[in-house]
Amino acid sequence: MALIIRVRSVVLASAALALASCGSAPEEEAADIAGETVAVPEAESDDMVEPIADPADVMAEPDAAAATQVAAVALPEPASLAQCKSCHSFEEGEPARIGPNLHGIYGNKAGSVAGFNYSPALKSSGLVWDDKTLDEYLAAPTKLVPGGRMPMGQTNPDKRKDIIEYLKSQG
Repeated sequence: MALIIRVRSVVLASAALALASCGSAPEEEAADIAGETVAVPEAESDDMVEPIADPADVMAEPDAAAATQVAAVALPEPASLAQCKSCHSFEEGEPARIGPNLHGIYGNKAGSVAGFNYSPALKSSGLVWDDKTLDEYLAAPTKLVPGGRMPMGQTNPDKRKDIIEYLKSQG
């Protein structure tokens, strides 16, 4: 047996179909709403959808691996990266330029990109690139790492934030 529902739009018909497939049938067999007539099959008890997860699991805090996966979604390249691109490459596998390729540096030790000749000061700095260290370094590279080779920084905090978020998204 089919329920007959009058609806004004396809959206209402879709909602009725969704409700019928979940086993939530309207109280009346036919709704008197101006518009088109749509037949909706009545849900059988064996057509019911079983839950796929325990609601407590869905609401639980994500683990570190899940958080990393979310953070690894690449952002579009910000306009503030133009200054950086004069010396650095950012795409995975691109060769180094005057400065090292910065793809994937977030969370890594400073001076650790294989094949690039870093200054002794940066190699021995002990820095790990995170929001705080990148912000300080980009603001004044030679202040944070005296003896480093990076000649220029970014004084605008909003542009630094954009650059850091982009680097973070690069995995």
